[in-house]
Amino acid sequence: MPRQQGLLQRGSRWFSNIKVPKDLVPAFGKQKICEALGTSDYREACRKIAFERARWAATFDTERKKAARHCPQQRAEKVILTTLSKAEAFELASRYLAAREGEMRGWMMSKGRFLPDHEKREVADSVEYDAAAYEEGFDDHQLPDGTDELKRFLEGQQINCPVTSPAFRALRPLIFEAHLEYLQRSGDIVSQNTVKERNPIFRGIHSHSPLAEEVKGYTVDDLIKGRDKAVSGGSLKSKIAAYPAARLLREVLGKNTLLSSISREDVERLFEVMENIPVNAAQRYRGMTYKQAIKAAAKCGDTRKPHTNTNWATYT
Repeated sequence: MPRQQGLLQRGSRWFSNIKVPKDLVPAFGKQKICEALGTSDYREACRKIAFERARWAATFDTERKKAARHCPQQRAEKVILTTLSKAEAFELASRYLAAREGEMRGWMMSKGRFLPDHEKREVADSVEYDAAAYEEGFDDHQLPDGTDELKRFLEGQQINCPVTSPAFRALRPLIFEAHLEYLQRSGDIVSQNTVKERNPIFRGIHSHSPLAEEVKGYTVDDLIKGRDKAVSGGSLKSKIAAYPAARLLREVLGKNTLLSSISREDVERLFEVMENIPVNAAQRYRGMTYKQAIKAAAKCGDTRKPHTNTNWATYT
């Protein structure tokens, strides 16, 4: 795999190595941004640096906008974003929700709270209607899917993300869920009620939350470790039985994948692998991943598959 732009390795750890544009060096006081990416895995570093480049490009653009107030002729270029990891997509969606909720809270504090009671009720009813329409899609010819909201969000972030790109496809369903959550919470804000969290994937994410990059979602590995902890006092047999399932989840879904970001396609892919694993794959295809074992079995004509009534843990 070719070295990704903006990566720097120090020892076994990876760092960002992002060049500060010449016109912004005086503002930032340095020529490069070198920050730890928190990983020693090259593939993970490649996924992270794609987002870091986009994030810093947006930061540079914000700084240029400040300067443009005194120099209107200066125009900023947008960063192009085509790929990003599931964790990065969730982070952007979290930022969207926090920002939109903050806008509603700001409006309520500056204007909304001074409205007569009957106007507050009208606004609350309008927000409730908008939330229902967005969720159920009253217009069958143009069902909302997050596209419009995502386009406006990316434009505001000075990010050019083509609608056909993997990044846009990954972000769109998350932005849809984030916008729906924002509309539903807005009803609480206008009604001056305690803001309720409807969607569990955005638990703890609010306008007053810490920065989105500090918010950690529950991952596949967290699920496995939680299960391991639950059976820590159990029998050796139960612990052994849990190993193949844990291995399958890590191999197919990825241990760092957020549970909230797992799609139907991911689950179908998981079951497809599970249904095709050869019997006693761990012993008969030692040292191979499950996918490699499936290919090796097909190559040598091994068609033995688990019976549907068999405990899956006993034949892997």
